[in-house]
Amino acid sequence: MSKQTIDFDASCPDGRDVQVRRTLTDIEQSIEAALGPLAVAPNNEATWAIAVTTVTSFLERRRLLGQQVRAETEHRLETLPYGSFFL
Repeated sequence: MSKQTIDFDASCPDGRDVQVRRTLTDIEQSIEAALGPLAVAPNNEATWAIAVTTVTSFLERRRLLGQQVRAETEHRLETLPYGSFFL
């Protein structure tokens, strides 16, 4: 992914939307790359089944990875000494 300059203007004053936007862009690009070979495949039930399975498994892996990262972060926060502000 290329580095981009972010303009924090009135539409995104604190930068919270930037991470969501980047995540959605990454998901979109990953799905497009995975489904690229299907662009020349015949438009039939088998092709659609492959497409649905590919996208579903990709999104499920992303969801599980997010749960794992969240659990690890929560565990680190729980094990910090009282009053510690750094991870």
